[in-house]
Parts: sequence; structure tokens; C-alpha cells
Amino acid sequence: MKKFGSPSYLIVVAMIFTAATFLSCEKKKAPVEVKKEHKEPSDWEPTTAELIMGKEVYVAECALCHNHGEEQSPRLGKIMDWEERLKQSPETMIKKSIEGFIGEEGEMPARGGSPYLTDEQMAAAVKFMIATPKH
Repeated sequence: MKKFGSPSYLIVVAMIFTAATFLSCEKKKAPVEVKKEHKEPSDWEPTTAELIMGKEVYVAECALCHNHGEEQSPRLGKIMDWEERLKQSPETMIKKSIEGFIGEEGEMPARGGSPYLTDEQMAAAVKFMIATPKH
């Protein structure tokens, strides 16, 4: 009986050891950051608690009008709809959304027609709409 086995066995073991050593020494690549393209503005996922609540309120109460521009409401994510409105302060837009507003080309019912929404919820929804990426 040979002490180290057959030469072909030793060659196979040496090849496996070499391959394992090579693969374990391979440099690890840094993870690639994938930027998500937002096909729809509502695809955007906010990360702060206030904006997350704002999106929830938007989806439940505001989307019906703001997704389609009902009564000339600014559509979510449409820069042309928001250009003039963004010249106002966020506080002014929040106040108009809470109290209601009748303009030359449209109107915003008080609390969007949902009287049970709190001031905090209304503010969060407006801030979400302002923060949503626009194109």
C-alpha cells in the first residue's frame, strides 16, 4: 500500500485545493447601488415618518382628484401642475388644503372633502405631494 495514494488522486486533491484557495482570495466587489426609476410618481417611497403618513393619506383620500387633475388640482409628480403652486410657501398650501380654496381655474374643498382628517394628516399629505419627484 502506498503512503499517499495514487498520483491521480493527489492531482485531483491539489486542483481542488488550488481552486478553493483562488476563489476565496478573489476580491469582493462592492454592491452596486441600483437607482429605481419611478414610472409613476406614486411609486416613490418616502423614508420619513411624516411623509410615509402623507403618502398613506394621499392614497386613501387625495389620489382620486390629484391623480387625474380633477377641478384643476395639481397632479402628483407633474412639474407643470406644480410650478406656480410651489411659489407659495408650504404653510400657505397646507392652510388652503385645510380651509379650502376657490381659485380662478379650480377649487380645493376643505380637508379635501374628508372632514375627519386632522391638521397633521393634511399637512403630511401636502408635504408628501410637494416632496414627490416631479417630471
